[in-house]
Amino acid sequence: MDILEQVGITKEELIERIVTRALGITAALEQTGEESWEEVPFSDVIDKKVNSAIGNFIEQFRPMIQFRINEIMNQKMNEVFEAPFQPVDKWGNKKGDETTIRDLIALDAKNYWSEKVDENGKVSDSYNNKMSRSTFYAHKVITEFYNKELVSEVKKLASEMKAKIPATISEEISKTIIGYLK
Repeated sequence: MDILEQVGITKEELIERIVTRALGITAALEQTGEESWEEVPFSDVIDKKVNSAIGNFIEQFRPMIQFRINEIMNQKMNEVFEAPFQPVDKWGNKKGDETTIRDLIALDAKNYWSEKVDENGKVSDSYNNKMSRSTFYAHKVITEFYNKELVSEVKKLASEMKAKIPATISEEISKTIIGYLK
């Protein structure tokens, strides 16, 4: 007598359980609401199982994958930005010393912020342009901040004073009258 038969499971039942489990029919029946496994399209069952397995795999390893992608991208970006090259003019003749993209970006940023502007922040050829763009924007931000803060503080102080003035005046009048009456 076979061990399975001793436990009360026939070979046919075992095969049916294995096939059902392997194809994920049990889960598919629950997901689709079908009455029996014959009514469930096998491609849908397989698609759902594969998508679920892939989705779970990706979600589990997403932080590691993202970290590695960031690591590779940073390395490649540094290689690109640090690779030396020789600038040339439109005819291919060398123009200046070898440089890197990082150095060119830094130079452009320095030139942009050092450029002389007028009181409106516009570049012009006027002799009166005496401030750099960085100074202009720093001045603008500080002025806007202080104007906003000062306006709110002045309004707050004015409302406090408005509340105190009538009380102070009536107190002084009362003292004066009491002084005359004594």
